[in-house]
Amino acid sequence: MYIDNIPNVWYNIYIINLEEIIMSTKDILIQEASKQFLKKGYEKTSINDITAACNITKGAFYHHFNNKDEIFMIVFDNICAEIKEWYLNRLKNKSSIEQFIKSFFNYDQYIKNSNFFKNINVNIYTVIADGVRRFPELKSKIYTALYSILPIFKQRIKTAQKQGVLKEDFDPEVFAFIIINLIEGGMFISTLTGDNVSIDNKCEMVANTIWNLIKK
Repeated sequence: MYIDNIPNVWYNIYIINLEEIIMSTKDILIQEASKQFLKKGYEKTSINDITAACNITKGAFYHHFNNKDEIFMIVFDNICAEIKEWYLNRLKNKSSIEQFIKSFFNYDQYIKNSNFFKNINVNIYTVIADGVRRFPELKSKIYTALYSILPIFKQRIKTAQKQGVLKEDFDPEVFAFIIINLIEGGMFISTLTGDNVSIDNKCEMVANTIWNLIKK
């Protein structure tokens, strides 16, 4: 009975290992595609570039993806997911309203933990703009990544106003919208200049100025 079961056991082990290999191959392709798209953009990146860089055959590529568009969409989704996750993590900040607001301008922490900003010179905003131009349906994804947090952000500001910590002569929703756009503007400038240290310092000054304007 035991001997009869041996082939099945080995078969199951083989299948499990094969699935792990398949998954890792797909992940490697996505990871390399991210690097290539961020470095050269959509137009100048070919499937050959992606497969050659990770020493994987084109046949293996087409086993996982139908074309370049499909893997680009996945890379775009991953970028949007990371942006949204960063904002959501800031919203979980239960410290004072001052630290809550200032935490959104802490680019250094984001850059260190980012899958895409390991080197601040990557053209992440170029990729986003390129993606939206080529695939208009992606506009809703980037909009959601950036602005889905507005209701929660607005509520935190509104609560602080009711508690008498913040002035009441400004609209919480408009304020939240302005903050998000200031943050993204700072990120964009960092990407263009590569000077994330200087930008980070300036954004800290902006955060302090904003706080002094709205606190009671």
